[in-house]
Amino acid sequence: MAIKPKFKWANQEERSVFEIVSEDGIMQPNEILYIVQQICYLFEKQYYDDLSKFHRYIHPKNIIIHKTDRVQISESIRPVFEREAYIPPEQSQSDDYTFEAIVYGLGALMIFMATGHEKKTNLESFIENRALRDLIEHCIAFDPQSRFHNIKELLNAIKRTKISLNKKLFVFMILACVLLISGLIFCFYRHGTKRGNSIGENSGYATGYAIGYEKGFSDAPGIGIKNPVFDSKNGNLSGNYASELGAIAANGEDEVFFIFEDNIYRMDPYTEEITMLLSHVGARDLNYFEGWLYFCTAEKIFRINPDTLKEEEFCDSHSGNLYIVDEIFYLYDSSGTGYLYEIDPETKTLTQLSGSMEYLCLNIVDKKLYYIDSDKGNNIYSSDLDGGNLNLINSNYCESFCINNDEIFACTYIFKEDSSTDNVKKDSNIYWESSLVRMDLDGGNLESLTNVSAHYPNVTDGGIYYVAGQNKTLEWMSLDGRTHYTIVPSRTGSFNVAGRWIFYRNEEDDGNLWRVRIDGSGNTKSTH
Repeated sequence: MAIKPKFKWANQEERSVFEIVSEDGIMQPNEILYIVQQICYLFEKQYYDDLSKFHRYIHPKNIIIHKTDRVQISESIRPVFEREAYIPPEQSQSDDYTFEAIVYGLGALMIFMATGHEKKTNLESFIENRALRDLIEHCIAFDPQSRFHNIKELLNAIKRTKISLNKKLFVFMILACVLLISGLIFCFYRHGTKRGNSIGENSGYATGYAIGYEKGFSDAPGIGIKNPVFDSKNGNLSGNYASELGAIAANGEDEVFFIFEDNIYRMDPYTEEITMLLSHVGARDLNYFEGWLYFCTAEKIFRINPDTLKEEEFCDSHSGNLYIVDEIFYLYDSSGTGYLYEIDPETKTLTQLSGSMEYLCLNIVDKKLYYIDSDKGNNIYSSDLDGGNLNLINSNYCESFCINNDEIFACTYIFKEDSSTDNVKKDSNIYWESSLVRMDLDGGNLESLTNVSAHYPNVTDGGIYYVAGQNKTLEWMSLDGRTHYTIVPSRTGSFNVAGRWIFYRNEEDDGNLWRVRIDGSGNTKSTH
C-alpha cells in the first residue's frame, strides 16, 4: 500500500507541486514516489489505449495535489520556455506526446520535487537517496533505449523501489529498538551510581560533556553540518550585522552571548547554562573580540570583560553600528551623522572615513564597502571607505545579503512575465521572482542556489542559513549546494547565528525570541 504524503493545507483544498516545493521545501522520497505512481495510474486508466487524447503538460505547475491526496493534471497552458526541461532531447517542442516522452517528463518532475530545480547533471550531489536517483536516471537517460519504454515499466520500478525503502525502514526500526534498549540499560546504570560533589568532578563533567557533544556532532550522519570554528579576527558574522534584528548574538571562545529584553546574557553552548551579564543597558549590536564583549547603546559604545566583569566606555561621543572586521574597528553612525568612522582601540579616538550615507546591509571586506542603495533600486554597490570608486555589483532588487570568503550571498528579486496565476507578488502579467544567489565580489560568476524565495542569508564556513519559501522555514544548505536540511519547520523571522546556536524570531509565537542548535535540536523559547 502506498504511503500517502503529509502536506500543509491551511484553508486550501488543492495545491500544485510547484507551490508545495516553493513554499514548503523539497519532498521526501516516499512523497515523490506516491505522486508519480498516481500519475502513472492516471495514464493507465485514461490514456493507455489512445495517448492522442492527452492534451496537457507534465510540469510542476500542472500537477495538482488535492487535500484528499488525489493527484490530477491541470489543463493550464505552459509557455515553451517552461516546458523545455520536461521534453526529451530527441523530440521537438511541437511533437505529440509519446509514452517515452511522458516517462522522461516524469523523471524531470521527480528531479524538481527532490531538489527544487531542474538540473539533470550531477544528481549524486543533490539527491542522496540512491534508489530514487537510480529511478530518475532510468527515466531521463540520454539514450532513449536506456529509459523505461512505457508507463508499466516505470510503475513496476516504483513498486520495487518502495519495497527497497520499506526494507531499509524495517532494518532501521530494529536498530533503533536495539539502541533504545541499550540506552535504557545505560541510564539505569548511571542512575545507580553516586554523584560526585566536588568542584573538580563538576568541572570534569562539563569538559567531558563538551568533548562528547563535539564528537557526536561531527559524527552525525546524513547532515554534513560542520562544527563551527571560532573566528578571532572578526567581532561577529557578516549575516548577523545585516540582520533585521541587528547583531543580537555573538560567539566567544567557549560561550555564547545574546541580548534579550534589554539585558545581555552569557550561555554555555553545551550545557545551555545561562546567566545574566548586564541588566537594563539598552544594548544592541554585540561584538566579541580579544576577550572583550562590545555593545552599543543609543548614545555610546561600551565593552565588558566577561571573565573579570570589568566594564568601561569605548566610545562616548557617537553610537550606531559597530563592525570589527579583520581586527579593525569601524563605526557607522546610522542614527546620527550618517558618517563612517574608524576607531583606534588603544586611544579610542575616531577618524571620519566618509561623508553622510545611508547604507543597507553594510559589509566591509578588505577595506571596501559593500551595501544596498535604497535610492538606486535596492541594487548592490561597492566603494572605497571614503565612498569613492563606486561600482554597481548587481542590478537586481536585493532584499539582503552577506559576504563569506570573498563571495556575496544575496536574496534578489527579478521581474518576469507570465500568464499563470501561481506566482508570488503578481501584478497583472508581471511578477517578482526571488531566489538565493551567489556571486564574486565584483558580481561575476553569478549562480542561483534556490528556485524558491529566500530571505536573510547568513553564511559561515559551516554552511548557508536562510529562511525559505512562503512558509518561511529556517533552512541550512551546504556550501557546495549538495545537502539541504530544515532546521525549524515553522514560520521564522530574522535570525542570528552564534557558534552552534541560532537565535531567531518565531513568527508563530508573536515574534518572540527563540533559540535552536544549528542541527535543529534544542528548539526553545527564550524566557530569561
